[in-house]
Amino acid sequence: MIRAATACIVMAGAHAAPVTHTMANGCSIVVSSEPSAGRVAAVLMVRAGDVDDPPSAPGANRVLSRLVMDAANHRAPARFGAAAVDGEMRVDAELDVTSYSIVTVPAQIGGAIRTLAMLAEPPLWNNTTVMRAVAVEGEADRDAPPPQWERAFNAWQAKAGLPVPPPANADPPGREALRALHARLYVSNRFVLAIAGEVDVEATMALAEAVFGALPGEPDRLERRPPRSVSAEPLAGAPDYAFVGYPAPAAAAPDAPAMEVLATALGQGKTSPLFRRLRETEGTGYESGVTYPLRLSASGVALFTRAPGAAAAVRDDLAALWKGAVQAPAGGWDGARLRASLAWDARHQSVRDRAYWLAFWQTAGVGAGYDAEYRARLLTASDAAIVAAGKRWLRGEPVTTP
Repeated sequence: MIRAATACIVMAGAHAAPVTHTMANGCSIVVSSEPSAGRVAAVLMVRAGDVDDPPSAPGANRVLSRLVMDAANHRAPARFGAAAVDGEMRVDAELDVTSYSIVTVPAQIGGAIRTLAMLAEPPLWNNTTVMRAVAVEGEADRDAPPPQWERAFNAWQAKAGLPVPPPANADPPGREALRALHARLYVSNRFVLAIAGEVDVEATMALAEAVFGALPGEPDRLERRPPRSVSAEPLAGAPDYAFVGYPAPAAAAPDAPAMEVLATALGQGKTSPLFRRLRETEGTGYESGVTYPLRLSASGVALFTRAPGAAAAVRDDLAALWKGAVQAPAGGWDGARLRASLAWDARHQSVRDRAYWLAFWQTAGVGAGYDAEYRARLLTASDAAIVAAGKRWLRGEPVTTP
């Protein structure tokens, strides 16, 4: 998953080690000082995603995320002053996490922290607020991939046995389903608050602990998520995109960095085998690449290309590339390691992105400090480790769509 830069640019690789504290109620606080950032980002990550939707209410988590965000935005100014915080809250509801973020000036970090804590409060459950949240969730996301690409990728994930987001045409969830979901998921032991930017670490940590430490929680109650798939929307007509790949390890798994390097070597950039093969054999390739979303749970890695009306014919080329993927190139994977590291740096271009990934790794159970370790593993994955990871995960015939 590549996260777009939306706030102040920071230098990758120059971060101070984050400070982390998990409180008695199960909520974790992570603070990272970026003295020259000029801005500060606060991200509240909730261990709640599409996989937590009730079977009878697909899409409930995404609607709920809009509902609680709207409630916090409306309540905060009245409670904290005319301008609670100089910056809008943003929500990203994903497959297994939901994150809320605010980017503001350092002097207003207190308002941002208090506003994010209000997400734990139940919103109004009347029909007007619920239907407004449904309508907003149905609008196009400015950072989302093209709809055809997303639908084709979801169809591939479903065929690979992986969970997928709910279909866009799902019936709106009812108020009672939303109320029950909020009571189950929006509890302190599912929260990680990460703050990155120009802040005083000690003072910010103390404030965050005072605000979030007051939330009730049951630190020992975090039920396991049963693995399940959500049906993808059927692809009507001849699809534009072909996807070919395999299930892949979760983000915190030991094989994840090596698999990301292997995927980068195979499908990223104009020097990749994917681009060269498609340009030479099909005359296409400019809309091709590789995707490997980093998730808490099992993910998937797939080569893709856009070939309107001919996706079924092109998929054989993609499958052939996977067949030779575990053969180490003559010069090794040095270039791929560097490209993967640079791509990782690009995911940290803003203080919002930096705070997101600190929260993500803390939520994943490996600690916020793994953020720097993951990049180091990209650069130091040996050729032998990359081959071994490939042989473990790229077994049998690849999953293909169409």
